[in-house]
Amino acid sequence: MIGIDLTSISRFTKMKTLDKLIKKLNVDGNNAIAAAKTWACMEALVKAEGKSFDYGKIKIKFPFNSAPVVIDDNSVLQYTYVLSLSHEDDTVAAVAMRINK
Repeated sequence: MIGIDLTSISRFTKMKTLDKLIKKLNVDGNNAIAAAKTWACMEALVKAEGKSFDYGKIKIKFPFNSAPVVIDDNSVLQYTYVLSLSHEDDTVAAVAMRINK
């Protein structure tokens, strides 16, 4: 299964409660871009998983010059996924693809 999500960075830049969201999502960073990237990846995972889950129980890491990595130490997700992320101007696009049953 594949999940795709698009979001705008400006949506997060305008948030008055960005710090709360960053904490709730276990964001790997502390700014609007990091929050937007994490949100897009989480939403893509929900779509690929076919159900919602507690975002705070997993973490998305963004290694430099590499694809995002899902850290699911709590076995929240039913499947294993690879992520792809792209952003240009104000838009972030994330794709989550299931790699096992």
